[in-house]
Amino acid sequence: MSTKPSRILVTGGTGYLGAHIVDLLLDRGIVVVVTARSESKANNFVERRSRFKELLEVVVTGDLTAVGAFDDLAKDVDVIIHCASPLPNEASSGSTPSKSIIEPAITGTLSILQAARKTPTLKRLVLTSSFSAVLNGSSEGRSETHGEHYTAQDWNPGTYEETDDPLVAYRIGKKYAELEAWAAVDPTPSNSTKPKSTAPPNDSTFDLTVFCPPLIFGPWVHPLSQSGLTSLNDSICQFRNIVRGDYRASHLPNAPQPLWVDVRDVAFAHVEAALRLDRIAHPSISNGRYAICSPEKFNYHNVGDIMREEFPEWAEEVLPPRDETPQFRNMSLDGTPVTRDLGVTYRSFRQCVIDLVRQLRLEVLRETEANKS
Repeated sequence: MSTKPSRILVTGGTGYLGAHIVDLLLDRGIVVVVTARSESKANNFVERRSRFKELLEVVVTGDLTAVGAFDDLAKDVDVIIHCASPLPNEASSGSTPSKSIIEPAITGTLSILQAARKTPTLKRLVLTSSFSAVLNGSSEGRSETHGEHYTAQDWNPGTYEETDDPLVAYRIGKKYAELEAWAAVDPTPSNSTKPKSTAPPNDSTFDLTVFCPPLIFGPWVHPLSQSGLTSLNDSICQFRNIVRGDYRASHLPNAPQPLWVDVRDVAFAHVEAALRLDRIAHPSISNGRYAICSPEKFNYHNVGDIMREEFPEWAEEVLPPRDETPQFRNMSLDGTPVTRDLGVTYRSFRQCVIDLVRQLRLEVLRETEANKS
């Protein structure tokens, strides 16, 4: 019996990471069901993939946190890849980050888990978590001397509480959303940092694979909204600002932490986890948690240096005078297991920057010309 999936649901499939995942699956000849937030985004997404019209189903969805939101979409799928999650800038006015970010992240995962239990064909749930679910964001536990060194075995020690900081809320939401997924496949917490889930025990046959990436960079393949570059994924907005010349009269920003990964490498890992369903041949992937992180460190001064070397004809027009490169924060995240288990070969930071900056430059020029007319 073949273990290759024939039908996969990708939530958030028209987004930054999800679109890369969808394209890789389509190239493999797999039927992909994709969720989209609007009719226009769905139509644009399909139009750009017209050669795959027999394989691609894009469904405009309402509230993905509602009970039963994914039940019909998951029908007859072999794998669910759950990428959708509210981002820090999505906190609505008049609502606390706890209500607008943490709770939707958790209830969205619970909704996926409900659909998973109702899908007898389902073999695996692949979940996009975050380094935020790993990182110790408090000053306690940090060591300026020995640094911060993380693996996929680490967990963010933060607790669910009201907060006015959307970024903290995003981290906590990612942690507790992931914990719900783990509790569903293993309802007994393995240690004190993993609280019991509100979800019932898993009585189905599907397993779980989780990825915890840090900042994700690289080119996009999803359609931008009518607001253009302002709708880019939050993690690459600083690249946009640099290419647009926003820091020309000041200084390049400092990166809060030096960990990153190329979006194409993250997508590849998700797809390989979805395809390698034989639990005997790939035991580590079944119920495996992976940190996925480039071995290179980054800062935005490196971005400026690469731009000067690769795009000398225009880089000086948008970059400030070169400053002394700041020291990297003493932090690491072990991303080697995804190479061992899933065959991920990490792209270099230089290649990532070249591909993203070239794309941004063209889009900036296009928008500039459009604004003149």
